[in-house]
Amino acid sequence: MFSISKGKTGNKALEKSLHSQQRRFEKMFFEAPVSMCVLKGKEHVFISANDQYYKLTGRENIIGKTVRDVFPEVEGQGYFDWLDKVYQTGETFSSAETPLKLTLPNGEVKRAYLNFMYQPYTNSEEKTEGIFYFGVDVTEQVVAREKIEEREKQYEDLIQNLPAAVYTVDASGRIGLFNKAAAALWGRVPEVGKELWCGSSEVYLADGTPVSKDQSPIAIAVKEGRPVRGEEVILKRMDGEFRNIVPYPSPIFDANGKITGGINVILDITKKKRAEEELKKLSLIVRKDSNAVIITDHEGKIEWLNESFTRIMEFEFDEVAGKHIGDILCGAKTDCSTGEFILDRLRGSDTFECEILKYTKSGRPIWVEVRGQPLLDSKGTMSHYFFIETDITERKKAFEKLSRSENEIRQFAKQLNNVLEDERSRIAREIHDEFGQQLVGLKMLVSSLNQVMGINPQAKRIVDEMMQGLENTSLSLQNFATELRPGILDTLGLIPSIEWLAQEFEHKTGIKCNLEIRVIDQLFEKTLSNAYFRICQEALTNIVKHAEACAVVIQVIQDQDQLSLTIADNGKGIISEKLENPFSMGLLGMRERANLIGAQLHIESNKQKGTRVQIIGKISGT
Repeated sequence: MFSISKGKTGNKALEKSLHSQQRRFEKMFFEAPVSMCVLKGKEHVFISANDQYYKLTGRENIIGKTVRDVFPEVEGQGYFDWLDKVYQTGETFSSAETPLKLTLPNGEVKRAYLNFMYQPYTNSEEKTEGIFYFGVDVTEQVVAREKIEEREKQYEDLIQNLPAAVYTVDASGRIGLFNKAAAALWGRVPEVGKELWCGSSEVYLADGTPVSKDQSPIAIAVKEGRPVRGEEVILKRMDGEFRNIVPYPSPIFDANGKITGGINVILDITKKKRAEEELKKLSLIVRKDSNAVIITDHEGKIEWLNESFTRIMEFEFDEVAGKHIGDILCGAKTDCSTGEFILDRLRGSDTFECEILKYTKSGRPIWVEVRGQPLLDSKGTMSHYFFIETDITERKKAFEKLSRSENEIRQFAKQLNNVLEDERSRIAREIHDEFGQQLVGLKMLVSSLNQVMGINPQAKRIVDEMMQGLENTSLSLQNFATELRPGILDTLGLIPSIEWLAQEFEHKTGIKCNLEIRVIDQLFEKTLSNAYFRICQEALTNIVKHAEACAVVIQVIQDQDQLSLTIADNGKGIISEKLENPFSMGLLGMRERANLIGAQLHIESNKQKGTRVQIIGKISGT
């Protein structure tokens, strides 16, 4: 601390001593390795500054100017306020690592940190005359420390955000720093500086042998001064859960090579271990599965197959390993489009299911049902492809045999139906011809009897009743013959028969029946005509029995080589149970008639909205 004072003396020796001290002060002032300046008055006018001050500020020609004139950019940074306060109070002010921003004459902005002191000096009357500034540029130290602190912060953030558990211990094993992953692994936050070696409750070797914490891998690393690697350990958390881990502890040394503690990086392999156990189970299941299982890489090259593949396809793994899956799909009668479909699914990483004819190593053809599933990695990219092949050869043979049987039964039923229709026609003709003629003869005899018996009222009444009975019997036989086989169906064909059926339905039931016919032909193949007529007849019968409808619409529409017949009502509909009931004879009969001619029958019904029956078949000829 320095002060400047003025005094009067008549002693030349004292004056000489004073000048000597002043020269030494000036020498020290100008040659000092720190920045110094002397300010005077309340405006803080520069009266002196050393080279270090000029170097720090980058200014020249500042003597006789005020600090505010020389450094206008410093306004608002606190320095001028501190100067004013020191001048007013006469109290020293000091500050450490204070930021300063200067604008140099070349326009460059300079940022610095200062340790400085404002020291007031007084005159002979002990009044503050000015301020002495003493400052040290500590920018390099501050910047270096900030970089170190930033690196430490980055290091700490890195440690905290690592997915692996990381913690440190001192030479005595007391836990120091630990990250979030470590606390999550232990299931708790340990007490820093007190708990030893590990934050879990218990430690076990991989085989389940318990180990004391002071014999755990981190303890061994610190005590023996060597890293411990590759030793799997089991931790027991406070909540009782076990975790499989692989620790990587290492000792920490100071500059003198003395062990000061240790750091432990832990990989939690619990999920991996469980996945491996599940994979072992799955592998055993797949290996023993009765279906053939094939695993390929993302390009379709075979990497693995199970025992059933060898049993079914007769190929050993070595014979097909590395081959493309397409190489074992081909054969003399293999559908190439199906094989290409499978390869397209593989290239597109898509799942699929299909059937294909393949050939075994010995050339034996077999049918297999193939299901494919891509296996994706953690990034969602296909790494492998999983095929399951089921031998369905026997099922195919059984299905083909069943199809042949069904076709034979259908042909038999078709022939039987034709025979039945022919028989109906014959019976209808016999009723019309034989019984009709006999009834006409009886009516003639009764009429003659009426004339022979005269006018006996009682006898006439009996004869009239006999005549009426014969008329009723004749009408009943006529209706019975018509229902057995309407003659109009054989003579005029399907369309007039549908028109007659609609008229008879409306006449007998009183239910309005609208008929719409848009056809090119009037006559169609006999089997088709029989089926369409009987289905329409059955549908109208069901309407009378069950629908409670008041309106019916019948449509017959021909579209090129297709003929559709639709019967719709506005009744109460058919409940779904009856629609699906295989023993509903009326519906079953309609379906069978449609099947016999290879037509499609659709029955739709909604509650309170009525029922719609439609048959669509292909016209094969008249």
